[in-house]
Amino acid sequence: MSNQSKPARASRQLESIHAMLSSGHQSIRIEKHTFFYWGIAGGLLTALLEFLYRNVAMLMNTTIYVLLCASILGTIGYLDYRKTRNIRRSQDESLSFIQVRMTRIWWLLIGAAIAFNVGLGIYGGNIAFSMWFILIGLAIIIQSFFSTQPLMPFGIALIVIGAISPLCLPYTGLSWLAVSVFGVGIPLLGFMLYQTSGLWQADKPYAVIIWFVLAIAPGYAAYQADLLSRQAKVPTVTAISLAEYQANAALQQGSQIIRLPIGTIVPLKLSAKGSLIDDSISIELPLKLNKSIEVVLENGKLNGMYRVGQGEWSNISRRKILRINDLFIDINAKKGLNMDTQLGILPTQK
Repeated sequence: MSNQSKPARASRQLESIHAMLSSGHQSIRIEKHTFFYWGIAGGLLTALLEFLYRNVAMLMNTTIYVLLCASILGTIGYLDYRKTRNIRRSQDESLSFIQVRMTRIWWLLIGAAIAFNVGLGIYGGNIAFSMWFILIGLAIIIQSFFSTQPLMPFGIALIVIGAISPLCLPYTGLSWLAVSVFGVGIPLLGFMLYQTSGLWQADKPYAVIIWFVLAIAPGYAAYQADLLSRQAKVPTVTAISLAEYQANAALQQGSQIIRLPIGTIVPLKLSAKGSLIDDSISIELPLKLNKSIEVVLENGKLNGMYRVGQGEWSNISRRKILRINDLFIDINAKKGLNMDTQLGILPTQK
């Protein structure tokens, strides 16, 4: 009997160990109140923001948006944490290691969503490359929660690059930076993680600084070289006014720089097409410059180079120069159907 009971006891012990391991691996449980808290808070926050933007738009700005999101979501997060903790204590349980890590992941994703909304409002299309930096940084940080590799500092560094780069570089610079970070920085990180000694070891305190410099330096150097090549497209001639250019036929040959001073009226021709409407007639919308602009002509044709004030020369084909900032549709008894549109022309960028 004793010889037969030993295998049975061993089997029961193995089953207990497997059950314990399974419980540990599947230890995440979202409480019922969490869905109510976050669902209702998300709906109310969305409705509140929509109401504020529609009715008191003059009061809404990036700071107020971030403060509203942070205060409401932060309060809900605190209440959710307290109630979850109290429930687990009443059941003689504790929050598992994995659930604590997953909670941090949720907060990272919520913070990223807020950052993207803010970035889209401030930088428009320039946020595209930053979004990739931040998303990859988040993925690396999430991996670090469950890994023995020292990934956390490098994920934070990628998020920093994504947050700061739109402040420092125009779209062309960001594209070169993306080539550098992805093409040089990511492979370099893989190399550093598997070094066991020496300067390139990833767990050294200074390793992330070395990686940061080497990841962005090639992109910045390429951007500067691109700037020099663009400068070569700008003739070394004195800028002239549009009136001078039109009055002198000799100036209409070769390369010239035309300067449009502050106050110049630039007519923007608009027309509309669509499956629900007949093609509209073209109308002119007079745009008044509040900053001077210089453009380059070659034999009477724009070559795409321009600059605002005394800023750097840019290629107009490489930028999104027009976007719709706002579109409002309304029907009322006096005017009938009405559509108000606000266009963004050459959005302010570095």
